[in-house]
Amino acid sequence: MDNKEVKTVKRFGGAYSFREAKIPQPTEVLEKSKGLIKWGVDNLYPQFLFKLYYEEPTHGGIINSKVTFITSGGLTCEGCTPEEFKAIENNGLNSYSLADIIPIVARDNEVTDAFVYFFKRSVDGFWYLVPMDVELIRKDENDSNLFHYSEDWSAGKQGDSTAYREIKGINAIDEQTMECILYVSSRAKQYNVAQPGKRATLTQNYYPTPIYSGAISSIMANEEMNFFHYSEVVNGFKGGTLISFNNGEPDSETEENKIIKKVKGESSNRETQGGIAVTWSDGVERAPTVVQLNGNNLDSRYLLTQESLRDSILVAHSVITPALFGIKTAGQLGNTQELLTGYLVFKDSYVRRRQSQLSESLTYALKTLNGFTGKIEFADYIPDYLGGIKEEAEPQQMKASDEDIQKEVLTRLELAGKPRADFEILQSRGLQVFEEVEANETEYIDQFMKERFADGVTATQARILNMVDSGESYQAIKQATDLSAVDLTKEILRLKTKQLIDPKEWKLSDAGKKAIEVEVKFEVVYTYEKRPEVSGTSILPGKRTRDFCATLIGMNRVYTRDEINSISSGVGRNVWLFRGGWYHDPKKEINQPSCRHYWKQNIISK
Repeated sequence: MDNKEVKTVKRFGGAYSFREAKIPQPTEVLEKSKGLIKWGVDNLYPQFLFKLYYEEPTHGGIINSKVTFITSGGLTCEGCTPEEFKAIENNGLNSYSLADIIPIVARDNEVTDAFVYFFKRSVDGFWYLVPMDVELIRKDENDSNLFHYSEDWSAGKQGDSTAYREIKGINAIDEQTMECILYVSSRAKQYNVAQPGKRATLTQNYYPTPIYSGAISSIMANEEMNFFHYSEVVNGFKGGTLISFNNGEPDSETEENKIIKKVKGESSNRETQGGIAVTWSDGVERAPTVVQLNGNNLDSRYLLTQESLRDSILVAHSVITPALFGIKTAGQLGNTQELLTGYLVFKDSYVRRRQSQLSESLTYALKTLNGFTGKIEFADYIPDYLGGIKEEAEPQQMKASDEDIQKEVLTRLELAGKPRADFEILQSRGLQVFEEVEANETEYIDQFMKERFADGVTATQARILNMVDSGESYQAIKQATDLSAVDLTKEILRLKTKQLIDPKEWKLSDAGKKAIEVEVKFEVVYTYEKRPEVSGTSILPGKRTRDFCATLIGMNRVYTRDEINSISSGVGRNVWLFRGGWYHDPKKEINQPSCRHYWKQNIISK
C-alpha cells in the first residue's frame, strides 16, 4: 500500500513537486454487493498494519518480544487429561501443532488488536483448530455470526480466484457446517477519520483500533528515516547534491549520458567513495558548480528526530523497560535485576491481560464446539536470561514512610465491604488487569451467562431490559451503557427478535420480565486471596507474610469495584496495586516485585 502522493504546485511559470504525507485511515465502508464491511477505503487497512510490522524494526521488534513474553510458557489445561488436551490440535488435518498456531494468533492480536480461531469439523464430528490469518477476514453488516474470507482483498472481483467464501461464527453452526470461526477483538470505538478540509467521517464500530495507533505516524516517519540513511550509504549524492556544468550542453544525448554515468560512478560507487573526483574546464567561470542541497547536518538531525520517534513508539506500546525489548536507553545500565523487575511489572500490567484474551476465548470455543470441560491457561514464563537471581527468602515489608498509608487503607477496607460468609460465590478468577475494570466485569458476567444459560441474555442486554422496564429513554440507556447508537440499536433489535421487548411499544414483553427476574441476579465482587500458582497457606507462619496481606486476608470480606475505587481516591494510592514488597519464588529461585496474593474477581448471586 503506497502512502506517498505527489502534489504539483505551479509558481512563477515553473513547477515544483512535493510529497504529500498521508496516513491510511481505518475507514469502514459497506460493500453493498456482499453486505460486508470494508476495513479501510481500499479494504486493506490490516494489510497496511502488517506492512508497518514487517518494515519498521523498532515497532516490529517490540511486537515480536511481546509475542515471546505472551506465548513462550506454553499452554496448560486444568481439568483435562493429556489425551483431551492433545485432541485440541488438528491431529493430522495439516502440519501445524497447537504450539505453532498460538504464536500466530498472538501476533495477529498484537498487530491488529483482533484474532481468529478457525475450526474444521472432521468426519467423526470433532472440531479441530487450524491456522487462519485475521487480515483475511471481514465482518458482515447485519449478522454478527457471519464473516467474509478472501485471500486477496485487493482484487476488484471476489470469487474462486481469491478463494472468497462466507464462514459462520461458532454460535451459528448447524449439522451441515464444516468450518467456523471465533472472531475476537478489543471493543471497537467510533473513530474520527476526517482529513483536513474534508467532511468528518466516523467509523461504525466494526473493527478495533490497535493499541499503538497513536504512534502510527511515528512508525511511518521512522521507516522513512531508515530509508534515508540507507540511501545515503548506497548513493553518494541521493539527489542531495546539484552539479551544474557551465560550459554548455553536450552535443548529443549519448554524450550527456556518458558524463552523467561517469560522475555517478565515481561519486557513488561503494569501492571508490572518499576518493578524488577530477574534471577539466577552460576557465574558472566555466568550471562545474557543486551545490549541497541537504546541508545543515540533515543526517544528524534525522538521528535526533529518530530518538523522539522511538520514544513515542515505546510509549504507545506500553513499554516500561526498553532494554527488555533490545532497546538501549542512555543512563540505564540494564542489569539483570532491573530487567527482571521491569519484565514482571510488564507481565502483570500487560502480558496477563493478553494471555487471558487468548486462553479464555479458546476455552469458550472448545466448550461450545466439543463440550470441552477443561480450562486452558498459559504457563508462567520467565526468559532464561532473567532467571537464577537469588535473594533473601523473607518478604520485604513496606517502608516506614508507607506505614501511615497502609494503616489508612486497612482501616477503610475494614469499614467497607461485607462478610464473605454472607455470599455464595458462583465463579471466580484472578484479576490481572486494573484498567477498565467496569468493562472487565461486564465481559466476565457475559461469559458466565453464556456458559450457564443456553438462551440467556448478556449483562449488557439485561441492563437494557431493566432500564426499558423502568421507563428510561433511548438516550438515557445509550449514555448509561456507553454503547454507540449503532450498537445499542442492534442490541434492542436482538431483544425484540427474542421477543423480550414489545415490537410495537417501548416496554418489556412478559418473557422479558421473566428474563430479568432470572438473569439479572448476579454481580461481581472482589476478595483478596493467595494466588493459586504459589505454594503454602494464605498466611505463612513465622511472620513470613507481610502485615498488610495478613490483616486484609484475616478480614475475610468482599468488596465492590466502587468501594475499592473510592478508597483509592481517598488515600491517593491505587488499592488494586497496593501489594508492595518482594515475593521470593523458591521453585524458580527468583524474586517478583509483587506478592503471593492478588485481587480475585467473583460472581455472586444478588
